[in-house]
Amino acid sequence: MRITSSLPQPSAVLRKMTIWVCRQIGVSSRKMRVRFARSRAHGGYTGRCYTHGRLSVRIGKAIAYPMESNRFGQSCVCQDDWDTIVLILAHEVAHYGDHRDGTSSNERSAEWQSVKVLSVWQQERYMLLAQWLIEAVAKCKKPTRTTPQDRRAEKATKMLTAWQRKAKLAATKIKKYKRQVAYYEKVLAARRA
Repeated sequence: MRITSSLPQPSAVLRKMTIWVCRQIGVSSRKMRVRFARSRAHGGYTGRCYTHGRLSVRIGKAIAYPMESNRFGQSCVCQDDWDTIVLILAHEVAHYGDHRDGTSSNERSAEWQSVKVLSVWQQERYMLLAQWLIEAVAKCKKPTRTTPQDRRAEKATKMLTAWQRKAKLAATKIKKYKRQVAYYEKVLAARRA
């Protein structure tokens, strides 16, 4: 799965969330490519499911929460951006599952599945977010050295070890070929005599 995001939420958490949503719907997330971004409409949200597992999830910058959604008789309330992301993602994953299974995509069933996933999410969100955020923080890289001198010193150390390794290899090859030359000189001298 490939995730690209321009949202403030950590990409590692969005990846875990996508996997969780796919498991709730019963779809494999293996071949998915999901793009999370801000919507051009400040107060809205959109989602798209393209062929071959490409999904697009966009949320607005200024959505007034709590936001109530009522489509096809399925009503739900989103409390924040996390809920909105889960709602849109579940809807688009449902479409992807329909497309992958070869059935016709149905807005009513996709909305029903997304509301169902959102209700499970709202019950378990604090536990899931805590777990995912702790894992994301644990995987964070250690801070890199920022000064140019530190970077140059590190590069010089790496280059020194690389050239020392090459010099050692060169010395070994020189010994090997000196032995071969001495051997063949003996063999050729014995043949001539």
